[in-house]
Amino acid sequence: MKNTLKRIIIFVLTLLTQIATAGAVRFDGFVKDSVSGETLPFASVEFKGSGVGVEADLQGFYILEADSLPSPYVVFSYLGYKSKTIDVRRRGHRLNVHLAPEQTEMLGEVVVVAKRKRYKRKENPAVVLMKKVIEHRDSNDIRTDKYSVARYEKTLLGLNDFKAPKDSSKRAKKSFGFLYDYVDTSEISHKPHLPVSLREKVTNISYQNSPERQKQVITAQNNKILMNLISADMIDNVLAEAFADIQLYDNNINMFMTKFVSPLSVIAPTFYHFFITDTVTLADGKRYTEMTFVPANTNDMGFMGKMLITQDSSYAVKTIEMDIPRDIKLNFVEKLHIEQEYDRTDEGKYALKHEKMITELFLLDGLQGGYAKRDAYYNGYKFHDIDMTPFERQENVLTTKDAEQQADTFWAAARPAELKAQESSVDTLAQRLGENTLFNITEYVVRTAIEGYMTLGKHGYVDYGPVMSTVAHNDLEGLRLRVGGRTNPALNKRLFLDGYAAYGFKDEKWKYKAELEYSFRDKKFSKIDFPRRSLMVNATYDWDIPSERFLGDYASSFVHSFKREKITQFAYVKKQTAQFLEERGSGFSYKINLTHTEENPAMDLHYFRCSDGADEAMKDAFIANLSTVSVNDVEYSLLGVELGYAPGVRYYQNKTTRYVMNREIPQFTLSHETGLKDVLGSQFNYNKTTFTYKQKLNVTPMGYFKVWARAGKIWDKVPYPMLFIPSANLSYIITDETFWLMNNMEFLTDQYLQAEVLYNMDGFLLGRIPGIRRLRWKEVFRFRALYGTLSDHNNPAKTASANGLFNFPTTKDGRPSSYDMDENKPYMEAGLGIHSIFKLFKLEYIHRLNYLDHHNINKWGVLFGIEFYM
Repeated sequence: MKNTLKRIIIFVLTLLTQIATAGAVRFDGFVKDSVSGETLPFASVEFKGSGVGVEADLQGFYILEADSLPSPYVVFSYLGYKSKTIDVRRRGHRLNVHLAPEQTEMLGEVVVVAKRKRYKRKENPAVVLMKKVIEHRDSNDIRTDKYSVARYEKTLLGLNDFKAPKDSSKRAKKSFGFLYDYVDTSEISHKPHLPVSLREKVTNISYQNSPERQKQVITAQNNKILMNLISADMIDNVLAEAFADIQLYDNNINMFMTKFVSPLSVIAPTFYHFFITDTVTLADGKRYTEMTFVPANTNDMGFMGKMLITQDSSYAVKTIEMDIPRDIKLNFVEKLHIEQEYDRTDEGKYALKHEKMITELFLLDGLQGGYAKRDAYYNGYKFHDIDMTPFERQENVLTTKDAEQQADTFWAAARPAELKAQESSVDTLAQRLGENTLFNITEYVVRTAIEGYMTLGKHGYVDYGPVMSTVAHNDLEGLRLRVGGRTNPALNKRLFLDGYAAYGFKDEKWKYKAELEYSFRDKKFSKIDFPRRSLMVNATYDWDIPSERFLGDYASSFVHSFKREKITQFAYVKKQTAQFLEERGSGFSYKINLTHTEENPAMDLHYFRCSDGADEAMKDAFIANLSTVSVNDVEYSLLGVELGYAPGVRYYQNKTTRYVMNREIPQFTLSHETGLKDVLGSQFNYNKTTFTYKQKLNVTPMGYFKVWARAGKIWDKVPYPMLFIPSANLSYIITDETFWLMNNMEFLTDQYLQAEVLYNMDGFLLGRIPGIRRLRWKEVFRFRALYGTLSDHNNPAKTASANGLFNFPTTKDGRPSSYDMDENKPYMEAGLGIHSIFKLFKLEYIHRLNYLDHHNINKWGVLFGIEFYM
């Protein structure tokens, strides 16, 4: 569920309207060798004499489209083969064509034909040349030194394959007919697209290689957005992750939250097939070798394309064009085209001069597709006398105060090329759409779905939500109704109110939350905008399930109302908190909090105090008469400090939650809590230390690992509500970093180490099985374990002095429901699953490996989730 928002944002601008197609013509099919039956990659297909045509892809598959029929004849051609012309007026849309080789010689009963040779790497001159290029990567990569450069960047987002509505859709035609005055044409498919966002930036980039750091200062930015769905900063973050800067000389190229193998990777000679196809002379008078490349397996995450390589001892890349194969394991990306042009610097290295990326996205049938284009121009490279001032800042990206105040004359001078009319008219289009009621309703619904909150009122000062928590159900409250909301920066950029009131119809109790937060930085979108520096105080009264405290506010959402087991152990929790939090652009953060908590057991959860040498007698008394021995509450005050470090972290968020985008970075958290006995009625001295590490590790092209580990220790004698209670996922929804078959409060420890390893092979195996590979499923393997011990002084069954401890929880009939762990026997779960089912769902089977003799446990289970998979 965590990664869902990240994928939704990429496509959110495609949800403006659902407009059916009319008047267009479309033909598709395969072009093959008439003798061997092999497909002919990159065959030419065009309407005769019209100039409208396409190239087939690597598998010889083509799609030929036009708004109307420009010619009744389609011409198929391929080098070394006889062209074929077909009259399409009486043909269906599927045209599979076989071309005959030019040279066919009959010798008696023997036929000799022109046929492609089987690809070989050994003694292949193309492979020999590419190995030289790869060997010279460092000498051609400007990142082996320090440098600075200015970059102008233009990013256009649009609705792709935008066509007029059918005649029967009179209302849509009347409401949105004016949109077609703003339509442009895609450079890679010639499909019409409607621009909905234009973003321009001028950035000064400074880089040093030891230690490796890159700092960016945005001196100017110009944002034109059609739909007010998410903040401009969040669009920047998502685009930075989906369309990351392409570093050709790296082993992997990061795009669409995945890794592609670079044609210059050290494994490229085995991953790709290379072909020397031509010798080219450019305007500079120099000759270059044209190298064509395709992945050996077109399902794998690689590119097909061509590059020009210098014919000197530098073995540098002058230009490169890259596209994705049709069978690649990307669900929503129909086309991706990349161009890069390099110029030789005075230092002899080849620096990027111009980069263009175009992608066409497809979400679901019946919805508009997406179009995105980014142009970046680099100039003014400096390798000496670099200004080192940017490296003195903590932030990796800094925006100057007047960046958004640049005049039109500035942009006219800064642009390497003038804007097209369709690009410059986004503001005008937004103004016209803002007057359309249907558009405003659509915008409001989509924004609510993304944010989880409904903006109220004309000025939008208050957001109601989370919407999914309005109605819920649990075994303690029965039906639960909740109303809540928070203010946003439209009311005040620094002061924020948050709260809710909820009522349970079964327990007949009101619950509440009231929170006030002051930010020392102005906020644009939400109080959780990165980076934060704020002071917060709150008071809450609500229930929790001890093993699901990791869910926070989501514990009472509608989605988590459905549990895999009946939950009867709850606690009512009344809490007051004061907290100071600071996050820095470098990725370092810290927070200091003072918390006072009072817990009251509910339903089948009881706090039963032990007495020295009288455990069994007390237990008998407990069963016979709960009211005489049960403790009503546990009260404690904690002073906590938490330090976090995630170098170069970037987030995406809705109005309630943030998620890390660049999960390849290591994330570390160290926290310590100290109990303050007798402060505000606190009953305990308490010290707890916790350390957490998580990271995504790529093993391209064989997928990636997600590793998570946490260790902790409680240093004092405390009753079991204060012990470490492992996070158990009690629902049917896939949730990382939790145990899926562990019962509520099943294990209690005071020192522990837990870890989870997820290996997503990204379809590396399933993508090689005929039939299944077309489904683009991703195979997933999981393993998680918990090793913990409980000190004798915290175990009421082992200590000679049990004063202050509580007996472990039991069921109604006196059976144990919580346990300490056996020494040298960790709890373990293992599972496997399929992700990207119908591009949206994931399903995993999990098996519990040990502690199978515990009461009322599940040995196996199946969980599901929803996530957009690129």
